[in-house]
Formats: sequence, structure tokens, C-alpha cells
Amino acid sequence: MRRVPIIAIILIGWALGFVSNGLAAPKKLSGIPLIWKPTSSASDYGVLNLTDASRARIEIRELADARAKPELIGENRDKEDEGILLPVTTSEKPAAFITERLRRIFSDAGLDIVDSGGDIVVSGEVKRFFVLETSSYQGEVNLSITVKGKKGAILWSGAAGGAATRFGRSYKAENYYEALSDSLMDTAYKLLQNEEFVKALAGK
Repeated sequence: MRRVPIIAIILIGWALGFVSNGLAAPKKLSGIPLIWKPTSSASDYGVLNLTDASRARIEIRELADARAKPELIGENRDKEDEGILLPVTTSEKPAAFITERLRRIFSDAGLDIVDSGGDIVVSGEVKRFFVLETSSYQGEVNLSITVKGKKGAILWSGAAGGAATRFGRSYKAENYYEALSDSLMDTAYKLLQNEEFVKALAGK
């Protein structure tokens, strides 16, 4: 019986380990950071009429997270028919991330965003912040938003939502970031295109 050289045994073991740890079982996207990575831009949404609203000092308070699993931001279902679901989770607070991005987008659009003591107060809840991956990355954001005047009167209340579809290699953090970022951009600019919402920001 021929003896297999020790080096051959080592190489075979290394190769099998590579397959089991790398190809057959991709590294799970667990506890990843939240990174702003939009592929869309403000120019994609055309000209906004924010003249009246730009005169108000607007305070955007941190949104509450109304989702059952705040850490869950996506899921790969490429092989759902085989019973394989790959979740995507974050160790950060999505509600805080969303709030900060809304503040930045509104400020970049020309609104006067303040930390406190605003003439107008925007608050709300995160209902959905998620990317479903099948043959593409399908991002979706849904928020519940309330706009109040300085004395607490509700000037506007309603739902705000956006979506984005992106293509890319399977189960990659970068593609989840792009889909989430573009969905949130879509949500923010749809709000800024909503005449009633903008009137409320102007205190009307």
C-alpha cells in the first residue's frame, strides 16, 4: 500500500477547510456597521420649492424604532428553496443613523436644521429599514412622521417611504449599504416633494 506524503495530507486538509469555510459557507454579515453609501444624488430628484420652509428653524428629533428586530437590516434569500436564509444585522442603532441622515439631507437641501429649540419639530418612528436580496437587492424604508409647531400643535402627520433596487455580487455588505442608502434618499426627497409636508415645515 502506497503511503501518502504528509505534505499532501496537509494540502488536502487545507483545501477542504478553504471550501467549507469560504465557498460553501460565506462569512455571515453579523453586527456590521451602518455606512452611508448612496449611488443616487440630489440632482436625481429635480428642483425643490423650499423657500417658505427655509425661513423656519427645524428640529428633527431622534426617531423611535418600532420594528420587532431593530438589529435586522437585511436578508439573503438566494437559496430559500433549500432552506437557507442569511440574515444581515448591525450592532449600531438604525433609528439614530436614519435621523442623522435626514438632518444632513434636509440641511443640504437648504433648510435650517437646529439641534434644539426649533420653531418646527419633526419626530416619528421607523417602521421598516430593510433589504431583501434574491436576484437583486431590494431596499425599502418606511417612516411615520409628525410635524408640530412650537406650541405643540400637529401641523402634519403621515407615512413616508422610499425604495431602491440594486444589482451586485451575492451577500455583500457594500450592496446592502447602497440599497439602504438609496432607499433612505428616496424617502427623504419624496418628503421634500410633498407640498403639505413642506407647508407644515413653514408653519402653515
